[in-house]
Amino acid sequence: MRMRRFELGIRPMLLLTFAYCAAHEIVILVSPPHVLGLSYLFGGIPFIIPIVQSIVCARRSSHEVRLGWVLWSTALIMALTEMLQSAWDDFSGQSQDLRILPTLFQVVSFSICLLLVSTPMFSERSRLIRAFDVALALAVCGLCDAAFLLVHAFFQGPDWLLFLTLMRLVALIAAVLAMRSTASSQMHTLLRFVVIYQAVDLFSTILLNEIMGVWLGQIDVTKLDFFLESSPIALALAMRFWPGERPKASTSQHYLVRSGLPLFLSLTLVGLGGLLMPHQRALGITGCVLGIAGYILRATVVHSRSMAAEDKLRRDLSHLRGLVSQDALTGVGNRRAFDEALANEWSAAPIGTPFGLALLDIDYFKQVNDSLGHPYGDLCLCEVAGVLSRVVRGAAEHVCRFGGDEFGLILPGSGLDRAAEIVEQIRDQVKGLKLRAVGGQRITLSIGVAVVEVSGAYSVGSVLEEADQRLYEAKRRGRDRVEFRSLPEPSWQIDPAAEQDTMVG
Repeated sequence: MRMRRFELGIRPMLLLTFAYCAAHEIVILVSPPHVLGLSYLFGGIPFIIPIVQSIVCARRSSHEVRLGWVLWSTALIMALTEMLQSAWDDFSGQSQDLRILPTLFQVVSFSICLLLVSTPMFSERSRLIRAFDVALALAVCGLCDAAFLLVHAFFQGPDWLLFLTLMRLVALIAAVLAMRSTASSQMHTLLRFVVIYQAVDLFSTILLNEIMGVWLGQIDVTKLDFFLESSPIALALAMRFWPGERPKASTSQHYLVRSGLPLFLSLTLVGLGGLLMPHQRALGITGCVLGIAGYILRATVVHSRSMAAEDKLRRDLSHLRGLVSQDALTGVGNRRAFDEALANEWSAAPIGTPFGLALLDIDYFKQVNDSLGHPYGDLCLCEVAGVLSRVVRGAAEHVCRFGGDEFGLILPGSGLDRAAEIVEQIRDQVKGLKLRAVGGQRITLSIGVAVVEVSGAYSVGSVLEEADQRLYEAKRRGRDRVEFRSLPEPSWQIDPAAEQDTMVG
């Protein structure tokens, strides 16, 4: 029977964290001053558990999240290395002013965390946009490392502690934005652990260094080192007892936060550049230029990609509409295209202009299918459709398959003479095809034509009905013929403006 994983809420985890920190504080107060091993032991154990869990998660996770777990494991290892280096400096009697390596490990750990939060942007399909996103994160990391190596002498005491606090705040905000922007469940879980660690670490740092260490300088902050272990403890408890939650589906807020993460990294570069400007002018200008130029170039690339995607979507939509309105067998318009084109051309035709409509039917087509088979019937339909497409070539003229073996011709602007010329040419060319019906006879067409002058007295439905009646008249009179009807000019007219007002009303 499979064991169910024990789940722990956020409040019990906080209580356990405070309990561990309280035990650590008791050890600090009770132990002799020279016994530092117990204090560092309490501080190091909480790091080992999440490091091991992160390595296990890296091995079990998918390829797209594995890099994030590797970076997160590296950041935790760097934080543990910082503690070990501090322990070595304490045991060796290193002066506080010469302890550069622990602070360097803090900066490197922050840089790795900041690079980690850019991994959700790896889901971008464009490699160029991914390159810009990672370059912004690397630029922030590089500027922070350069600030430590080049400007460390300018930041002493409270100023340097404030700089480290701001770095933690930047990492926390970036992690929150990355967590809100990812649509991956595994990446969301990883970033949630990063947010927990960074939030607790920022809180404990501000409480220890800024409030108690700076504002209340009379307090010995070495007696409050247990605050610094609260972040790995909370992380270890969260990774062990807090199950992952699948993020909600992508929404407009999701895409807004996702696009805001690169902007935040750019603003961070500009802010760091402004902070370093008084001490290292060249380094500060470099940070500002990289932040502004990087975001402008990225926005340009994103905009160009968006325009290209919109153009492709428009072309695909046009192609899809063509497929929806196209008869799959013959390649001409289908019944839907016929109805839409007829309505559009009728509404666009000026009052008083001629309008022709023809319906064509293949004679004895049912007998052709029954005796010669449906494949031969399909061939006949395609050949007839080819003749129609070659003859009817006007810009506003349309050829559509009306249904079964019937075709429809929409001839706006064509009077009786023009319509007669077109349909007679079609009938002659179809008879000239090398197609045979039942009994060896040629394939022929019966055609009904209706022509009318556009006015408010007739509707498009009445014209279609008249063409249909002419078609059945041609069939009744022996087939292989054309029947015409020019609708008479009505004795009364409807004012177009009045008709339009009636339709609007």
